[in-house]
Amino acid sequence: MGPGWLDKPTKSYSERLFKFPEIGQLEHDEARAALVGPAQERGVGYADDATEAIVTYTDRYPYFLQEYGKIVWDGAYEPPITLEDVTRAQPVVEQKLDGSFSKVRADRTTELEPAYLGAWRTSGRARKRRWTLPGHSIGPLNSWPQRAPA
Repeated sequence: MGPGWLDKPTKSYSERLFKFPEIGQLEHDEARAALVGPAQERGVGYADDATEAIVTYTDRYPYFLQEYGKIVWDGAYEPPITLEDVTRAQPVVEQKLDGSFSKVRADRTTELEPAYLGAWRTSGRARKRRWTLPGHSIGPLNSWPQRAPA
C-alpha cells in the first residue's frame, strides 16, 4: 500500500463542481438500440454480426458504445455498417479509449509524480486497477504517459 493520499480517489475541478451519476452496463437489447437507433434515424443500418461484435466488445457500457459507434460511423465506407468496418475501427477505438482514461489526471501531475508512480508501480506494491474489455485492458497503469526527466 502506498502513501495514504494516493489511495484516496481524486477528482478534477469539473468532477467536484457537477454531479455525475454512475451509469452501469445496459441490457443487451438496450445496448443494441443505443448503437443502431441513431444510425437508423439517418438511414444507415448495421449488419447483425457488426452490431453483436460491438455490443460484445464494449460489454454494453454506454461510453464504450458511444465511442465505438462514432469511430465506426466515421470510418465506414458505405451503408450498412459491416463486421469489416467494425474490425477495421477496433485499433482506433482502443487507441482512443487508452488515451482518454487517464489523460486529464496525468496532465495535472508535477514533473516528479510520474517518476514516483512509475517506481511505485514497478516495486510490486501498487494495487492493480484495470478495466478489462475482451482482448485487452485499459487502466491508469498502462496508459500513464511517460515523461523524460528534466
